Amino acid sequence: MHTHRLAPMMLIVVLCLLASPAHLVAQEGTPAAVDPQTGSPVVAEVTPAAAGYEVWAVDQSITTAGGGGTLYIYPGAALTDGAGEPEVTDLADDTTSLCMEQTDSVPIRPHVIVFNASHTHAILSFVGTGHVVFYDAATRAPVSCIDVGEQAHAAHASPDERYVVVANQNGKLLQ
Repeated sequence: MHTHRLAPMMLIVVLCLLASPAHLVAQEGTPAAVDPQTGSPVVAEVTPAAAGYEVWAVDQSITTAGGGGTLYIYPGAALTDGAGEPEVTDLADDTTSLCMEQTDSVPIRPHVIVFNASHTHAILSFVGTGHVVFYDAATRAPVSCIDVGEQAHAAHASPDERYVVVANQNGKLLQ
């Protein structure tokens, strides 16, 4: 039996696509995928469209005594060029304030972040509590916070963007 020890800081990454997935390679000539029929590498060409994406990564570490976490947003152009600094947001600031205002409780341990189908909003679940926070993708601002109870492991928008399904880890429920 194999066991794996997780690093103290775990990053959860989601890719916000604004370009064709065929353009998602770090360097020209780098295999983007493997053809399942032939086993041969499929190479995509890096084009200016490759800059049309961002990588949003969430650090689950507690940043303040009351919760927090850190959101890193990397612009695609910087990643394609191999350099660049991420936009950094401490979730203990605006996100905590919004959740306190809307739910009277503090979100703890950000866990999974995904986007709605049109990529206008990010949805971040907090596994330490039952919070799900919605962000305007363009402004990066939190716009709504709900508390679904205990441990919101992950939340995903329906394809038609009419509702969000939340996986409640401890309750073993889909809400």
